[in-house]
Amino acid sequence: NNRDKLKHIPAIKPTKGIVLSGFGMRLNPILGYRTPHEGLDFRANIGNKIFATGDGTVKYADLKGTYGRLVVIDHEYGYESYYAHLSSYAKGIKPGKKVKRGDLIGFSGQSGRVEGPHLHYEVHQNDKPVDPLKYIFADTTPEEYMMYKDIVENNHKSMD
Repeated sequence: NNRDKLKHIPAIKPTKGIVLSGFGMRLNPILGYRTPHEGLDFRANIGNKIFATGDGTVKYADLKGTYGRLVVIDHEYGYESYYAHLSSYAKGIKPGKKVKRGDLIGFSGQSGRVEGPHLHYEVHQNDKPVDPLKYIFADTTPEEYMMYKDIVENNHKSMD
């Protein structure tokens, strides 16, 4: 049971770019004041590959307000992951599609309310947003993790 659960927990980086902004109150570049930022922003150019961070089922793949093009994956065990501001979806990505950790699910972009192209990534546990940085452990070295931690602690502006 634990082995199955570990496959479903969102535990890898969703894209190759580095973290630009973190979870918590951040200066919103569009609104011009601090707002809750419920995820991580990753550096990504338009068209960079975006990957499922854990096994699960696509729950949502469509436009959604300020998120723009969004994919939501239900990982079971109370976990969901959000991938926002996409330029397009990978072939076959639609609600009900089963995905494995590392599967291509879409391509980064700048849809929705954003300052520029990037990937906004969220992890929800039991319907509440949680800090995704705490879940990026399967493909991150301790040095990378400390670098990301330093970036999110010192950059108080989000990309969306």
